[in-house]
Amino acid sequence: MMKSLNFFFCLFSFLILTNCSFFDSDKIDLLPFLQKEKWGYIDLQGKIVINPQFTTANYFNEGLALVSTGDKYGYIDKTGKYVINPSFIKATDFSEGVAFVVKENTEPIAINKKGETLFSLKQAEIVETFSEGLAAFAILDKTSTDEDYLYGFVDKTGKEFIKPQFKQVGEFSDGLCNVQNKEGKWGFIDKSGIVRINFQFDYSTSFYEGKAAVKFSEKWGVIDNEGKYILNAQFDDLVVDDNGFMILQGDKYGWCDKDGKFIINPQFESSLPFIDSNLAPVLSNKKWGYVDKEGKFIINPQFDDAYVFFDDFAVIKSSDKYGLIDKKGKIVVNPQFDEIKNPFFSNSLVTTDYIDLKSIIGVINVDNPEGINFSSSFFEIANKYSKSVNDFSAYDSAPILVNKKQINSFADYNFQALGSFVSFNIDNYENVFNSDSPYGFSYSIILKGRALGKEKSVYNEFQNKLKDFLLVKKGLDKDNFETYVYTSNSKNSILVVHFKDFNYFEVAIFNKNKVELSKILDIIEFENQINESQSNYQSDSYGDYSTVDSAAVDVDSAAAE
Repeated sequence: MMKSLNFFFCLFSFLILTNCSFFDSDKIDLLPFLQKEKWGYIDLQGKIVINPQFTTANYFNEGLALVSTGDKYGYIDKTGKYVINPSFIKATDFSEGVAFVVKENTEPIAINKKGETLFSLKQAEIVETFSEGLAAFAILDKTSTDEDYLYGFVDKTGKEFIKPQFKQVGEFSDGLCNVQNKEGKWGFIDKSGIVRINFQFDYSTSFYEGKAAVKFSEKWGVIDNEGKYILNAQFDDLVVDDNGFMILQGDKYGWCDKDGKFIINPQFESSLPFIDSNLAPVLSNKKWGYVDKEGKFIINPQFDDAYVFFDDFAVIKSSDKYGLIDKKGKIVVNPQFDEIKNPFFSNSLVTTDYIDLKSIIGVINVDNPEGINFSSSFFEIANKYSKSVNDFSAYDSAPILVNKKQINSFADYNFQALGSFVSFNIDNYENVFNSDSPYGFSYSIILKGRALGKEKSVYNEFQNKLKDFLLVKKGLDKDNFETYVYTSNSKNSILVVHFKDFNYFEVAIFNKNKVELSKILDIIEFENQINESQSNYQSDSYGDYSTVDSAAVDVDSAAAE
């Protein structure tokens, strides 16, 4: 139970501290509410100002509110009119005049409040909102086998300001940012990326009013911006709060001062900070109420849920409905709504599904694969790759020439020549280079990271390369790979493309002077018949070409690693 409490509490403290400036931006006068699965906005008297019509809705920040219609996000003004149309699949709230958005299969894009693009971050997997002029972004850690991330920072031009090198980061506050190094320890850097407080903590929060909570040896304490302990690490959890610290001691919540002396004895089942208010929500006997800074109940426990006060109001839940109270506990807006959003909630980061399809597909050259062709001898190909006859087996009909070479963060590739490079010379009992040339080549694209499972997207992009090719047949091969066969009057090649719902996309390029098209088609259980003329085209045009052994025809085995 303690482990889950700590997790919740650390998460909450992070969210609180990264969003504590939220109220400084806009005075809250409109609240997002949910009614019959649609979001709208009410004023502080409970009057509906913007009718329920949105799939999601956030608080107004810097004059605009992030909302969604269907599955697309946009931004509205306080009349409910879209200022930036809903065209994004993911988006953040505005911070320092900038929001980050993601469209279908795009990198994160920074926009201004007119919806104009400021810059994009193609390399970024995650981007967080700006704090003190810098925004955190994350890329895949190429050195990690677990697809971990490395975080760095960009400025408002999109220029990399601090290179990606940290496992996790907080936000800048008071000129410092909490960051975690590769060894798992937390410290603080300045805006130049220089370490100002050494990596020594098991966890830390961002600074709030010159103080940061830190975890050391399973206990929490507080440091100042020089790294000196204000409060020694002694509590099970802790949040920096107004004029003190909200703490967890055992399984009870309370407050203490900088000397560790209890201001409010740990006695509550749960609690939330004061945060610029003289009242804090606490849970007692499974009901929420509010105490003052001496721990005296000002509003008795009576609610099913309760949020932190903003100005003179707080959102409460009673009998599964949400309303508003004032600081005397008087109901200002009757609990009647399915939900009123927590005022401290904001969208502070976006992730992206973007994969650089063009660079992935750019590896495949169907006319001149890897700078070689069907007339290249096995000796010439081996020489190009600095290989000798000893690097090949006489029994290998599909030797790998390029093995899992990185294309980008999303894919690697293999390249194979189809055909035996060497044969066994019975006269001298040695392997020698075959005098022939390949009957084909094969590219294997190995997807990784967020590209996993997107073989069809890769195929769709590949189709742009096939203007001179005609789709002959499509269906399933014997191993249930989805397979497409292409040919061309103007080119001396047959293309076989296949993929499966996994992480593999393959393109085999056959020399149609050596491989009979009909034999390739024999390995496919056709689901869909192309029109009759196309079918006649394949049988009439390629029936005279010589056949090759079954390994040449079986694309799956020929292209397999």
